[in-house]
Amino acid sequence: DEAREGLGKAIEALRAQKNVRLAAVATRYLAWVLAAQGDTEGAEREARGAVEGLEGANAMLGDALAMLSAVQGARGSVADARATAERAMAALGAAGKTAIGEAAIRLAYVEALVASGDREGAMAALATAKGRIAERAKTIHDGELRRAFLEDVAENAATGKMGIG
Repeated sequence: DEAREGLGKAIEALRAQKNVRLAAVATRYLAWVLAAQGDTEGAEREARGAVEGLEGANAMLGDALAMLSAVQGARGSVADARATAERAMAALGAAGKTAIGEAAIRLAYVEALVASGDREGAMAALATAKGRIAERAKTIHDGELRRAFLEDVAENAATGKMGIG
């Protein structure tokens, strides 16, 4: 509840300052908190708000779309989750190396493919996701920081552990 309250206050302040993009980024994190608390309805509402606020900002939009896709999947809206994940992947492609949340975007896409029954597509997308994380990990020379990147960053850990049977 503390995180929820703090984010709510931050979002209000950012909106009052007319900082639409940063308010949308904070809203995306509020969606994550709500989803973690089991409030998928609230999480979907906030994720949609984040997407709306980030339209046209591909570097940030993909991450918000990934959050929305994950919530849609959790709520059983498989077709919507897949369509949203595909939009997230398109935003990632448009943003290139400036994208925020690449691992979350790729994970949401893999999960949506699995849920929709596209095993072959999911396997290929998972291999790409794992490869991108491994590439980024190789650039971290400090062993403890590399371990933290692979094991403590939730989407990296989830991708690393994921298998498609």
